[in-house]
Amino acid sequence: MQKREPVIIAPDYTDDELYEWMRQKINAVAGSEMGQ
Repeated sequence: MQKREPVIIAPDYTDDELYEWMRQKINAVAGSEMGQ
């Protein structure tokens, strides 16, 4: 079995920046699925 790589988050991100980044990723995924 392959070991999953740990997710490394850059330490210079603030919580707000991380939240905004994740929200954009989710919107991109949701938008591509809704736009069929």
